[in-house]
Amino acid sequence: MNHEAPIVHDVFGISWLDFNLSNVLMIAVASLIVFIIGVVGSRKLQMKPTGVQNFMEWLIDFVKGMIGDTMDWKTGKVFLPLGLTLISYIFVVILVSQQWGCRHDLWWKSQLRCRNHLNLAAMVVILTHFYGIGQGVKEYGKVICVRCRSYYL
Repeated sequence: MNHEAPIVHDVFGISWLDFNLSNVLMIAVASLIVFIIGVVGSRKLQMKPTGVQNFMEWLIDFVKGMIGDTMDWKTGKVFLPLGLTLISYIFVVILVSQQWGCRHDLWWKSQLRCRNHLNLAAMVVILTHFYGIGQGVKEYGKVICVRCRSYYL
């Protein structure tokens, strides 16, 4: 029995672009679950929330609190969708990995690995620098220089 990962090599004729189809499948499943939870949680909004709406409001308040502890809300409100997406995606991936991570089928693999969370963290760092540069290169350079100077002194 051949137990190789379903990898597609040289996608679009690019020699270094390879995809593991089991990872792509699990990312698509987790993304679909997050999307469904978001849509169901925002439908039929009520003044007295119950069920999924109650969970979504708790999640939004939790992320707002995390952002509010870091920066003022006027600046931080643009990061609410990013924070909600990341925390709900990681939550769903952990639940899916706990449920189906024990299978030995190569098409249904656990995504609960350090490198996946490290990739998400690296993407957040890149997005943070992109946001800083978008505010102005001069101001971004000042902040970086001040932080470097205070770090080394």
